[in-house]
Amino acid sequence: MKTFFPLLIFVGTFCLLAPAALAQDADAFEKGLKGVERRISKGQWDKAGKDLKSLLEKNARADYVYIEKPRILNNMERIALFSAHEPPKADEVLAAKVKKYDAESGEIEMTLYGEDLSDLMQSGDAFTMPVAFRDDYTLTMSGPKYPGSEGVTVVVGFDSDQMHRFFFGSVGYQPSVYLSENGARETLLDSADKEVMDSGEEFTLKVEVKKKKISTKANKKRLFSVKRADTDWGRAAFYGLADYEREGLEIEIKGALEPAWIAGKIDEQMQEKRELFEETYDAHRELPEWLFDESQVLGGDGEAAEASAGGLRGRAGASSKGSRSNNTKQVFREYPGDALGAQGERRFAEIRRMYYQDKYDFDALMEEVQEAEREEDIHAAGAAHLRMEIHLLYGQIEEAEESASKMVAHDESHLPSVVSHAELLTRLREYAASRTLLETAEERWPNSVEVVEAKMWLEIMTQHLEEAQELVQNAQRKGIRGKEIDRLRARIDKALSGPIWQKTYRFQSTHYDIRSDISEEICKEAADLLESAYTSYSVHLKRLRGLEKNKFRVFLFSGEASYQRYAEDSLGSEAENTAGLFSPWLKQLLIWNVPQREMMFRTIVHEGFHQYLDLVAPEAPRWFNEGMAEYMELYETIDGRFVEGQVNHDHVALLKERGVMPLRDFLRMPTAFYYQGDVGRNYAQGWAVMHFLRNGGHDKEKMFQDLFKGFSESPSIRRVIGEVFADVDMDQFEQEFLDHLNGLE
Repeated sequence: MKTFFPLLIFVGTFCLLAPAALAQDADAFEKGLKGVERRISKGQWDKAGKDLKSLLEKNARADYVYIEKPRILNNMERIALFSAHEPPKADEVLAAKVKKYDAESGEIEMTLYGEDLSDLMQSGDAFTMPVAFRDDYTLTMSGPKYPGSEGVTVVVGFDSDQMHRFFFGSVGYQPSVYLSENGARETLLDSADKEVMDSGEEFTLKVEVKKKKISTKANKKRLFSVKRADTDWGRAAFYGLADYEREGLEIEIKGALEPAWIAGKIDEQMQEKRELFEETYDAHRELPEWLFDESQVLGGDGEAAEASAGGLRGRAGASSKGSRSNNTKQVFREYPGDALGAQGERRFAEIRRMYYQDKYDFDALMEEVQEAEREEDIHAAGAAHLRMEIHLLYGQIEEAEESASKMVAHDESHLPSVVSHAELLTRLREYAASRTLLETAEERWPNSVEVVEAKMWLEIMTQHLEEAQELVQNAQRKGIRGKEIDRLRARIDKALSGPIWQKTYRFQSTHYDIRSDISEEICKEAADLLESAYTSYSVHLKRLRGLEKNKFRVFLFSGEASYQRYAEDSLGSEAENTAGLFSPWLKQLLIWNVPQREMMFRTIVHEGFHQYLDLVAPEAPRWFNEGMAEYMELYETIDGRFVEGQVNHDHVALLKERGVMPLRDFLRMPTAFYYQGDVGRNYAQGWAVMHFLRNGGHDKEKMFQDLFKGFSESPSIRRVIGEVFADVDMDQFEQEFLDHLNGLE
């Protein structure tokens, strides 16, 4: 005993110290990895690559390295991409010759050549700049032969509130200048006494646009000088060139353009380079081979991966405790309980088709389920599943949770039912109950990716993204492997690291964390706008606590191509025909640099409201959510204050043309159907209802506040609407709504 006792002490000490040493190594590795990522954010590609390879060499085959494999692969791919491909310059993406360009200010000096005017937008006889100017600018057009038969017209402030059209004359017509304000009919401001250009002769025309004045010259002689108001700069357009022999023609442009145009072209070309790069890129060539051999971590026989896949089967496998199906292989089913017969399966599928395709009537759908259960085509467990889905479709989260609870009572060994129940508790914001249920599920199904995903979503819903990432890491450490866990890891990593940009600008305001590959200035502008909107939410709706620590995340993309790529990679779906979106899953606001700056800022406000409401009332009906977002985006800044709620004349015109849906139906429209059918009308009517409630008098404003408070406190849409409109004469309410709408002309 005397000789053995010290040995026991030594072994015990070693066992205690080993995990601590391992933790220290893991902490050092994490610190080193963050150092690599800092170099990446600064565009120091060579140093980042060397540091990453050195870090892996020092920590070869450590299990904590394998856990971070997706992150390592992502970092290495980014390093390899930008080491091999610099983003193109403005001169490389334009047909024009670019002498000077500042990507942040938009200051540019470029020359367009008549042989290729593809940088301009052509429509009939008009060649138009694709983006507006943002400050003083000068246009100089020169060529060997003036097109005397047609003449040349230059439009300044195209598509702005104040548009000037300068006609430089043609055979038999003197030069003249016209003004159109707010889209009204043109008025003649001035004209020359005689023709100033000689047909077929060498010529130079110059238009100089300044804040208060526009000056023109023809062959170096002053022609017109007119005052202009300090309004939008607008775009420039050129007429008279479509049928003109343009060889030798040059158009020189000096001034400040909206940078979005060139940034978008650079982004598009960079994404093309990225796609070509990915076709040949092989991480095995860049990283040590041992990183791709996980046999030591998995135990060499793949049991963990196999068990992970088994966790998706819908019933407890061999690892579950106290399960009726411990040793029986089960076939996956969405609903719990025994399998339905052939007739039951047909009836089950038929009812689901009804509510996912074209049946809006809640009571009729519930009657179908009850009849199928009464006729014993579908057993009670299957009927509970159908009722849960119908309640969800109609925004009745509390009732859906009750049905899910019955599903679990029918068969506690049915994993999808347990997970559904937990997720509905999360949506009800009963986080403690959901967490308890999922911890119990994890004990029964320790290798289930579904349970991991539900726990991850719970953390995301409570704004704990770092905890969600750690949760997935721990699942990987326990040996859960496979495509599904990798998908979850990639999603949460995306949520925290953001898009793959060569350089990232960042600005943090009180409530917003904004990142972009455009400029720090655009981050600050977006932050100012979002903070102004948030102040309005806080005053008129509800102030949120704790945002100073868990700020709203916002990403501004320089072009549509990278925006689409990120949306597809992180959300698993395309975001076509959108200027921006809010992802409740990633808790991120994504906006791309639309060439029209005003449209971009309106999109920021629109999607920013979705981001705000996601924390306050995530289950609010779609007409309320989209209607308020449309209402907020029509803002004005008056004396430095954010003032929302301007009239959307396009929506008014659309509703007058197509008519409105009866409010009885519209206010109870299931979310799934909001984006079906006449989506444009749904958006317009959502805005109109919110404008009516917010601007229709004290009683309507109170109704709005009751709805907002109800949706904030209860996830049951049907119940809230029923309570708020319980004593409302809907016929009178409908007429008042139509009168309000007609009064907005």
